[in-house]
Amino acid sequence: MRKKQKRTRGFANDPAAEFGAALAINEAYLKVNSHLTGEPNLSDVYEGHDEFMRRVMTLARAFETWCCRHVDWKIGVDDCWAYFLEDRLGPHVFDEFGFAGLPDTSVFRLPILLPSVDRSFRRIARKLKLPLLRKPTKAKS
Repeated sequence: MRKKQKRTRGFANDPAAEFGAALAINEAYLKVNSHLTGEPNLSDVYEGHDEFMRRVMTLARAFETWCCRHVDWKIGVDDCWAYFLEDRLGPHVFDEFGFAGLPDTSVFRLPILLPSVDRSFRRIARKLKLPLLRKPTKAKS
């Protein structure tokens, strides 16, 4: 039986958390568009489901990276982090960015997140009631 891992400042991204976040965003998308008949047509907005999922995965990775720097892991969350994101993140992402407004993946290729994305992630974190640090940790090089 493995011990529960405790996250610390500067902890590296968790691939399971990234996947859980992406799954939550995708499920929220499907729920938002459930009133449509059949599979919603992503070609009009994202050039197909592949591009949509690339944006979702990139957004999930960026949010996880942001959380590694801004969440106070000494306090932590009550649930397993990956499951926490999977259960709660999706609707808040769509409240913040909207269906057709998922940020372009090029935004997240920048070494520093744009201030508007940083503010969006902060609002999402507050809605999730995450314990935030007063001062973010420095990114590991």
